[in-house]
Amino acid sequence: MNIQAELSLYPLRKKHIGEVIVRFTEELRTGGLKPETGAMSTVVQGECRKVFATVQQAFEACGREAGIVLVLKAGNACSDFVPHIEKRSNRRRRHSL
Repeated sequence: MNIQAELSLYPLRKKHIGEVIVRFTEELRTGGLKPETGAMSTVVQGECRKVFATVQQAFEACGREAGIVLVLKAGNACSDFVPHIEKRSNRRRRHSL
């Protein structure tokens, strides 16, 4: 099953948090994912087991360097990525009052 996940990493008790975030992103790339980094979060896509295994490896690598908190949201119903979901814009919507 393919999924899309949004990740937000919060390094704790570090003067320069950017170093840990860059390391986390590099670990995701090393694991074969293509992270799309934004101001507040990073999005990755892929096969469910690969995404979770890669995120676990990145979490463990960064967790050895600093105290971290990772917030992860994942779904398999992201129409732009998951092929079996019809895009809402192409679907006729019915509204009832």
